[in-house]
Amino acid sequence: MAFGGTSSAGAGGAASGGVASGGVSAGGGVSAGGASGAGGKPSSGGAAGAGGKPGSGGAAGAGGKPGSGGSAGTSAGGAGGAGTAGTAGNAGSTSTAGAGGSPASTGDCAAANSGWVVQYWTSTPAANMPAGDVRIFNNAGGSVNFNTLELRHYFTNEETATLSFIFSTFGHNFPGAPYYEDEGGANAVSSIKPLAPAVPTASQYISVKFNDTPGSFGNGESVQLGYYGSLAMYPLKSNQANDYTYVNHPTNDPGSANKNTGWDHVTLYAAGKLVWGCEP
Repeated sequence: MAFGGTSSAGAGGAASGGVASGGVSAGGGVSAGGASGAGGKPSSGGAAGAGGKPGSGGAAGAGGKPGSGGSAGTSAGGAGGAGTAGTAGNAGSTSTAGAGGSPASTGDCAAANSGWVVQYWTSTPAANMPAGDVRIFNNAGGSVNFNTLELRHYFTNEETATLSFIFSTFGHNFPGAPYYEDEGGANAVSSIKPLAPAVPTASQYISVKFNDTPGSFGNGESVQLGYYGSLAMYPLKSNQANDYTYVNHPTNDPGSANKNTGWDHVTLYAAGKLVWGCEP
């Protein structure tokens, strides 16, 4: 019977592989207790500790590299700063707008609301010599003598031959009374004078004055005259496309009813004082 127990124990010992403890001693039951030692397999559960591999998932923390991508965002922001500099460039375009489509005046301008208005218009092509029609309104509140007035038309003279001007009409206060008309324009006297200093759109001007015959120019009256250039000899070289008075000028008669609408690229002087328009 004892050997039978030993035999059972031996089988148990084989489980632990420790026949050495398989002493025949009744402690062979103890060796069965050693089988519970085999229960130490839970230590193999330590292999589950290898499951700590999620810790290597911490390597994903290295994925924090996108943070350096944030630095790239900063550099893009710097490019935005360059865009601001572009805005400053727009300010430069303002000077182009200053041109306003017609030559800007760098000279003196008459005081606003002086009471004098000068209209100018012409349909002559740019390739013709300077020409036009003008209408002067006296709304200044008093009378002046015609011989105290001077009108100036500014142009760039490309001609090498002598240039003069012919007045086709001179009408005072048309169609009201008193009315005076000089079809030949004999009472209008012109001369060509240099502009000093010259500017890109004007090297000379036509000075138009009047003799004593027309007399007094009363308040509320108007005067109209037409003129055109004449050459002593050809060929014609004039180019009005660069003339201060001509550029972007009105091509149609503004009408005598528009007493407050004028062209400020012709100037008018009364007793030497600038009373209408802007000098180039």
